[in-house]
Amino acid sequence: MGKGGSGAAAIALCAVLVLASFGTGAQTRPKRTGGTVQDGVRVWNRAPSGDGMAAFYQARGFPPEAIAEIRSHCLLTFGLHNQRADKIWLDLKRWRFQGPDGRELQRVSEADWRVRWNRLGLAAGYRATFRWTQLPEQRDLHPDEPVGGNLALPRVDGPIQVTARFATGPAGQGDDLVIRFEPLQCGPA
Repeated sequence: MGKGGSGAAAIALCAVLVLASFGTGAQTRPKRTGGTVQDGVRVWNRAPSGDGMAAFYQARGFPPEAIAEIRSHCLLTFGLHNQRADKIWLDLKRWRFQGPDGRELQRVSEADWRVRWNRLGLAAGYRATFRWTQLPEQRDLHPDEPVGGNLALPRVDGPIQVTARFATGPAGQGDDLVIRFEPLQCGPA
């Protein structure tokens, strides 16, 4: 067999391997492991370091003044996976954050970030990238649907208690679901 024949055979083999990787049944996304399950919702959280977050945004070309603005806050990462049979409704306005002294901490909202980015003249592409990495302000989570992202709080020393309240049901008219996350501490700036 000449060069053309072996090339065609290699392409055919690759095609078979790619198709075989899809399987024959319905596809399911890998299940997240770790975290805890509370009332049918798998939750996890962490407090990344300022260096880690800065490196992430530096690798995407963010200007130094934007990275300094991000580092000046406590970024926390949250993940949720709705394993319930009904829909839950994420609305960050219904989340509460308490500092180590028990006082409420105000989350930096999407609108707050817009003001900061306007002040810095941050280009639209960087704004979109940053928004993509944030936990959505509001959205519904259907059964077996995950969501995750960061949110920003003022920097404090000591543990932060996070309590999340979700509406439930098709139109958000069901009983409230309350989740208390493990306390977190801001990662080093």
